[in-house]
Amino acid sequence: MLPHKGRVALGATLAALSFGMAGMAQAQDDTDAMRAQIEALRNAMSDMQAAYERQVDALEQRLEQLEARPAAEVTAAAPARVVPDAGAAPLAEALSYHSGDISASVGLNIDMAGGGSTASNAVLKDGEAGLQGGGHDPNKNGFTLQAAELAISGAVDPYFDARATMVFLLDQDGESVVELEEAWAQTRNLPAGLQVRAGHYYTEFGRINPMHLHAQDFADQPFIITRMFGGDGQRAPGARVSWLAPLPWYSEVIVGAQNCNGETMPSFCGEDEGVGGFGNAIIKSRNFSDALTYSGRWLNGFDFSDTVSVNLGTSVAYGPNRTGPDNDTLIVGGDLYAKWQPERTEGGFPFLAWQTEVLYRDYEAGFGIDRTTLHDWGLYTQAVWGFRPGWATGLRFGYGDGTGGTPAEPLEGDLNRAKRYRISPNITWYPTEFSKIRLQYNHDWSEGLPGAGVNADITDPAAASPHGSHTADSIWLQLGIALGAHGAHSF
Repeated sequence: MLPHKGRVALGATLAALSFGMAGMAQAQDDTDAMRAQIEALRNAMSDMQAAYERQVDALEQRLEQLEARPAAEVTAAAPARVVPDAGAAPLAEALSYHSGDISASVGLNIDMAGGGSTASNAVLKDGEAGLQGGGHDPNKNGFTLQAAELAISGAVDPYFDARATMVFLLDQDGESVVELEEAWAQTRNLPAGLQVRAGHYYTEFGRINPMHLHAQDFADQPFIITRMFGGDGQRAPGARVSWLAPLPWYSEVIVGAQNCNGETMPSFCGEDEGVGGFGNAIIKSRNFSDALTYSGRWLNGFDFSDTVSVNLGTSVAYGPNRTGPDNDTLIVGGDLYAKWQPERTEGGFPFLAWQTEVLYRDYEAGFGIDRTTLHDWGLYTQAVWGFRPGWATGLRFGYGDGTGGTPAEPLEGDLNRAKRYRISPNITWYPTEFSKIRLQYNHDWSEGLPGAGVNADITDPAAASPHGSHTADSIWLQLGIALGAHGAHSF
């Protein structure tokens, strides 16, 4: 018989072996369960891959059928299929079958502002000659509906894209205004880097003129843009051709021709009072050459590094004006845009962007012994710093000056041509990509502003004292929202 100590040791050994065997059995069970789970996951992934491949095959077959179908057959059949038969399939199925895929995108952008200025409403908005002369600038003490822009765009067919933009707003008197901003068609897939656009569109001159309000970095447009292209930007019916040059860097050349008449062509044949007090003496254009304004732009883009990109552009616009029988207008400009953005960002932040435009205009005015040339020039430069996700701050400086005028409207009294500068800091919060809240301050100085009595009506002779600061200070709080689809903003 084993001694007592031996029996104890043997019992402990047998107990340890029992526990070990039980543990090994449990581990085997766990391994089998894990293998079963892995096998089930592998089968599920295989089923998903098979379903995905079936969907891809179906889409490819549908695409081949559409490509093989003659375009004439599609065009001829489309009108008869717009309205489905009353007893046919449900409406959703009928629309899907009879009308084809709906490719148009619809978006609504609303911009509004509230605030006030040391200037009166009469000074803030006197047509395009006011302190806030931009067509969508905050233009009164109180609230301004700057714009409610409805945009429809999309692919028409394999050959054309199209876009139409309508703007609704309230003027300073509270009257409703409806504008057709743009309505054009543009080619797709032309050879040799060519593209043609025709319709009613913004002249592609510089950076700000073709840019819609909701895409701008400040609550109002630079006043030098208002001086050259009017409050609503230069736009008119016409056609243009662009060419993407086969160069190692991005290089695009755009040339176009548009009607010179209309209220959105104030430097040419616009239906307003002319420039510098020279009225429009010519009622109608005499021939085809007197009916068009020609424009050109050359844009080049460079990547200096993985984090810094630069765009350089030059622009020109030339055409007749109606202050005399042979008078023409020439506008030239240059623009620069540079942006720094690190390789790793969060929602596009942080970033630092710098933008500048310089513009010059020769405006032949009058006829006979009163014929002269008015010269106007100016610039704006701005920097925007996105310092954290959803937050950006900006600073803009604008300057403008000119020469020439009439005794009835001397240069010093014309706020739209007199020497002027503006400093505008702002800060913007983007809760999401569909909304923004912006606070902006403007400090204006101009020879065209009333002197000490800036709050008086600009037509009051007593207010136009040569003494005083000739300054005005304004603060605006802007809200912008976007509903539905909205296209990417240009770099």
